[in-house]
Amino acid sequence: TMKKTFIFIFFFLLCIQLMAQQPYPALWIKADSLQNLGQVRSALDIVMDVYHKSDTDHIDDQHIKALIYRIRLEASFQENSMENAAALVNKELKTAQTPVKQILYSILAQVYHDYYSNNQWRIRDRKPIAGEPSDDINTWDASRFVEICTKYYSLSVSEAGVLQQIPLSRFESILDTNRESRKFRPSLYDFLAFRAIDFFREESPFTIRSANEFIINKEDYFAPAADFIKMSVISEDSLSFTYQAMRLFQEVLRFHIGDQTGFSALVDADLNRLAFVHQTSTNPDKDQLYIQSLRYLVEKYKNQ
Repeated sequence: TMKKTFIFIFFFLLCIQLMAQQPYPALWIKADSLQNLGQVRSALDIVMDVYHKSDTDHIDDQHIKALIYRIRLEASFQENSMENAAALVNKELKTAQTPVKQILYSILAQVYHDYYSNNQWRIRDRKPIAGEPSDDINTWDASRFVEICTKYYSLSVSEAGVLQQIPLSRFESILDTNRESRKFRPSLYDFLAFRAIDFFREESPFTIRSANEFIINKEDYFAPAADFIKMSVISEDSLSFTYQAMRLFQEVLRFHIGDQTGFSALVDADLNRLAFVHQTSTNPDKDQLYIQSLRYLVEKYKNQ
């Protein structure tokens, strides 16, 4: 019957996929062993094998893992490794589809940020070049790096509705965290959003300041999540890291506010939001407001 035929085809395709993934664990063990022995180039040969094989097999998580390993290993001996890494990720992006392209955007933003961090001593003195921005990373001034990192971290959470439906477990192989912590980042969207938030909220090596700098000074920023997500958070300085972080906190909380499956991701995001607001707020009553907000959460979730 048609139903039996469909079931047979489904299991046949599933078996092919499982068979395709079987060689990877053994290859990674070998690559890690060679790397630990200091045989970086030999480890890279194994990684490149995974890189090409996973591309042929269309095993996305293994391909991304191999890409990350390749970048890391090449950085240990290759000149201009960061420029080459950026070029490599940009090449991957030309054919990537959702959700792989969002992960690649996040990786690319980090590559550019790392490049700036390692070379800020010479980038700070560069003057903006008039006309259309060059693709040559060696000509970029600090403001260009701010613009590019903001662009790619924002793109990493594009098509949010799709990312929110993808469990993070689908990309288990690229993660290096305690499994117990996964309840705080249940979806790929949560993972990528917090990578972006972590970039925007950390003390940055960028020293760009704007006359229209976004400032957290209102009591409303300490409001309960259900009220905070309704706030109008706008800024004349769209490249303000504080503004970008607050905008993302709103989006993450908006996603989880109606989640009936569990409160862990919501509360964790809310605690992160409140800690960031307390850290950056210029409101003279911020300590009192922060404690008041925490007490509200304690009361709201006292049975959890």
